[in-house]
Amino acid sequence: MKLIHVIVFLLIFPFASGLRSQTDSSRGKFPLHVGNVWQYHTYDYVVGGGVKYTYGWTTKVIGDTVMPDGKKYSILQSDFDTTSLGLLRQEGPYVRSYFPDPYQRTVRFDFTTSLNDTVFLYPRTNFGDSIICRVTFNNYVNVFGNKKLAWDFYTYVSSTSSFMTQTVADGFGIVSEKSEGGNDWFLTGAIINGVKYGNITSVKDQSKDRQPATFVLSQNYPNPFNSSTLISFCLTVPQKVEIGIYDMLGRRVTVLLNSNLPSGFHRVKWNGRSDHGQDQPSGVYFFRLVCGGMSKQVKMLMIK
Repeated sequence: MKLIHVIVFLLIFPFASGLRSQTDSSRGKFPLHVGNVWQYHTYDYVVGGGVKYTYGWTTKVIGDTVMPDGKKYSILQSDFDTTSLGLLRQEGPYVRSYFPDPYQRTVRFDFTTSLNDTVFLYPRTNFGDSIICRVTFNNYVNVFGNKKLAWDFYTYVSSTSSFMTQTVADGFGIVSEKSEGGNDWFLTGAIINGVKYGNITSVKDQSKDRQPATFVLSQNYPNPFNSSTLISFCLTVPQKVEIGIYDMLGRRVTVLLNSNLPSGFHRVKWNGRSDHGQDQPSGVYFFRLVCGGMSKQVKMLMIK
């Protein structure tokens, strides 16, 4: 699970860097068409049994949406967490992420970089992360019989003292992920712009009973907070949304929202009070979003 959380972090959390001029904007294409699918697998062993088995997960582009910056972003969903979505768009040699917090438009992958280039990424102040990305490989790799230019992006996250190396191949996206103390994941099949590569037989089997995610829920900002905080989310389709605040014992403190909303970006504010207008004490609280038959809960900290 720790590895999965790191993967989610690297898929969803933004990267920012100084951008350099690039004459060849054709390299570093990250395929973000609706319907594209990537399937990854890893290998492990049953302790004491010596039995080798494989398991995996898929990521799909399930749609697109226009965010408050006026730009259209592709929506990516991974089946190990159907309520977590990534918002990505390609602009020339850069792949950008979008998150509804002060670091809204940020660079996820910079394909102008070369071997040993180091990119110092801005910290996310609400998490206290200091992130550094370095290119450790820039050459050609074989992807399903196709020779493709590739980059290894080595990323270090200070808050978790962890790192991950992601290999990104031109025209294919992420083809492998390696993390410290975890399993190595490899691309074993894909559907890119309607063309099938490798083995993706189990994609439908893994996800056929899963309900597709219809929202992106961000960490509140600021966090920790004093008197008030903002909760941001994005809906991929119009739907009824409920957002409630709960204490450590699971008791509901207040309901911030319970109404039908259009698709797109939304924000609600909690002023640290209950339904009855009473100021709440310092401590850990949770905000829970429920919509489309799905729910997601996120922890936050109020300090007075």
